[in-house]
Amino acid sequence: MILIATKCSVSIFLATEDTGTEYAASEGRGAEDSAGERPSIENSTSDSPATGHADPESPVRDETKTDRRGDGQAAPVKGCTDPLAENFDSEAAINDGSCTYPPMTISSEESHYLPEGHEETSGIIFWNDRFWLINDAGPRNMYGLRFDDVERIVTVPLGRVPKRDWEEITQDDTHIYIGDFGNNYGSSTSLRILKFTKESILAGEPEMEVINFTYSDKRDLRSPGSNRTDFDCEAFLVRGDSIFLFTKQWTSEQTSMYLLPNEPGDHVAQLQQTYDVQGLVTGSVYLEDMDLLVFTGYSSDMAPFLYLFYDFEGVDFFGGNRRKVGLNLPGNFLGRGHQVEAITTLDGLTYYITNEHFSISVLSFPQQIHRLDLSGLLGHYVASRTGSP
Repeated sequence: MILIATKCSVSIFLATEDTGTEYAASEGRGAEDSAGERPSIENSTSDSPATGHADPESPVRDETKTDRRGDGQAAPVKGCTDPLAENFDSEAAINDGSCTYPPMTISSEESHYLPEGHEETSGIIFWNDRFWLINDAGPRNMYGLRFDDVERIVTVPLGRVPKRDWEEITQDDTHIYIGDFGNNYGSSTSLRILKFTKESILAGEPEMEVINFTYSDKRDLRSPGSNRTDFDCEAFLVRGDSIFLFTKQWTSEQTSMYLLPNEPGDHVAQLQQTYDVQGLVTGSVYLEDMDLLVFTGYSSDMAPFLYLFYDFEGVDFFGGNRRKVGLNLPGNFLGRGHQVEAITTLDGLTYYITNEHFSISVLSFPQQIHRLDLSGLLGHYVASRTGSP
């Protein structure tokens, strides 16, 4: 059965195959997905290996295990260092990003319906003892809530600031950033990030700077039509003096990473690399101290997923372990229907995601917030980075 819908407009092909299909990606390492297609990393600016971290209870690796370099000197063995992977190598000392994983789908631990007026939540962070949501349209506000009391909303007006299509919110120690860069038609010339000081928000007088940008490889500003562009964007992260954008590519179902400076003014976002997520990326959360990045998104037939990237080096986000995980959320139809749009975490183990209200024909999927436990997938890794048991 073929159904048509939109976020504006999303084509849905409702099917009964397993929603937990794993797309194990590699670059020239022979990993293939269940359909025999090999996801790829293109235009990579880094091929640096990431440092591996094993489960303390896994077989002890001999860190002195070596092979021989061309000069006759001993070199650490490279390979898959994740004990959860299908091809885990207990003798590998350096993670070369070659890990592959079995298909997996996880269910939410707990979910709550969001109140009326929040049908289109597009971003979420945790700050100042609350989750803070933004909506892609409507008033220029942030909305604070607690997971166990979603009906009690705290509204924080942000003033007379630009709002065309708010699609993501993130933060660092001193600022909150809102991505006003939704671009379903691919023709927008008003792509920007709003940068607010936390201090001014707490004082009730938000102060904002604007970071405007264009894409380095976007030359044709004509619209190909709704949801037919590879220059939509709904995810970004801040790392020091840099901002990284991750595009939502309606046509190719990949994501391209762009870099721009974290400073006000007009900038050109420079293409860094492209990764084949085989889906639409709609949100991200990044823990710099853990080298951990998680995307949320959905496929072209509305099957929601998470994509886990971890144990990478520096900003080589796609260079470490890469694992795609399907989501089973309350009220789904054959594993489909939830238009997930936002994600955050407090500790790298428990995650919170939201989905927009979505309906098609007689099917309706109300807006919700969900709690997910990823300790079974990331517990060993997070423990290795934090030193916790």
